[in-house]
Amino acid sequence: MSNGLSTDFAKPLRAMTEDLDVEFKLSYNLNEKIGQAKLAKEICALANHGGGWIVLGRNDDGSYPNQLPNDLLNVDQDQVNQIASAYLQPAPHCTIG
Repeated sequence: MSNGLSTDFAKPLRAMTEDLDVEFKLSYNLNEKIGQAKLAKEICALANHGGGWIVLGRNDDGSYPNQLPNDLLNVDQDQVNQIASAYLQPAPHCTIG
């Protein structure tokens, strides 16, 4: 999720640890309500903080898995924004990079 000030996607990719505006998540099954709700919760937390990034496909400890989880292969910006709109009011706009 972009904070509106910058869409420098290199910052969260270079991050070695999570902080207030960078959150690592290995995977969310966005075809299931539980995965959608968990993503919406993370979006809400970052929006309340003033923005930030959710890095999907990365372990909580900052390491990368040997293989990207299959459920992340087709995640797109429209899907993420539809999830944000379904769960959050007002819905923040999310940018995928």
